[in-house]
Amino acid sequence: MSWFFSGSQPKPTTATPGPAESPADVLISSAPPKKIIDINQPQTCKNKGCGKVFKEKDNHDIACSYHPGPAVFHDRIREEQDWKCCDIHVKEFEEFMGIPPCTKGWHNTDPVY
Repeated sequence: MSWFFSGSQPKPTTATPGPAESPADVLISSAPPKKIIDINQPQTCKNKGCGKVFKEKDNHDIACSYHPGPAVFHDRIREEQDWKCCDIHVKEFEEFMGIPPCTKGWHNTDPVY
């Protein structure tokens, strides 16, 4: 038995010899499989503030207007809403929904968090 210290209290450990790991035992994480899509298939953009339907054949580096930052809803006393990426503060939700996107880029079908 050996001891190791975590914080201020020693904790006993028991060393149990195990088999050596072979390359077959090691899990290798790989990239997720790529989706195969039809370039003419209508898709919905998941970028914040966009939500437009687009076809992949029409997607390019300035096709999408969106907010890269999260929406921020302040406390009830200030009653302000804004996007973290923009420096525009509004009081009414309708005004918040009308804040124009501040960034251009590619449409994205994967959810952005």
